[in-house]
Amino acid sequence: MKQTDQKIKYIELVQSVIVRFSNNGFILKGWATSLVLGFFVFIPKGEMFSPVLLVFSYIPVVTFWLFDAFQLQYERKYRKLYDSVIKLKEEDKITFDLDVKEKYRDVGYFQCFSSKTLMFYPIIIILINLIIILCCLNVQ
Repeated sequence: MKQTDQKIKYIELVQSVIVRFSNNGFILKGWATSLVLGFFVFIPKGEMFSPVLLVFSYIPVVTFWLFDAFQLQYERKYRKLYDSVIKLKEEDKITFDLDVKEKYRDVGYFQCFSSKTLMFYPIIIILINLIIILCCLNVQ
């Protein structure tokens, strides 16, 4: 196989990993939304209502936020790998190495956790807070 064909295959391999990570991000957001809505649907109404039960709806939001930040971190690492593969010269050896754990330590977890692409989760937390406040006002 020619060097250019190997480079194209390597680029396609890295692209498929990036696409998989980005799809996982959408799936995590969907699961978080579904679970939060599920909590609100099954909260007892009337005299059995307790605002403390609504606090449990924070658990899936925070959990999926952490998972999504992890996914985004690795997606960014693979994007850097993609950029380095694109910059390979004709005489460089192609190794098909997909290990990004040690190579790209500059992509931090907490940078990804506070990324604007994950601002979906704080918005959900704000909405949960509003629902808790409105439910507490209605009970009293």
